[in-house]
Amino acid sequence: MMMMMESLVYYRWQIITSVAVVYNLIVVVARSIFWKLHEHYMFHWLVTDYIADVIYVIDIAVNMRTGTIYNYYKRSLTASAGINVV
Repeated sequence: MMMMMESLVYYRWQIITSVAVVYNLIVVVARSIFWKLHEHYMFHWLVTDYIADVIYVIDIAVNMRTGTIYNYYKRSLTASAGINVV
């Protein structure tokens, strides 16, 4: 199954991965600075960290199923299930 990059599902998936990236950019740094916050809510941080990691692993699988073919006419074509990419 090929995921089309123009689909609404793909855009929503990109929003989910963006939230996970922003979480890691802000919260992980804040936890390293405010160590008491990290100690008091250790279980909650581990759960959200693992959820973000699962989102990243799923994103790797999703991005393997998307693809664009760049042709010589300076246009980008989306690879569908019927096109073989060599």
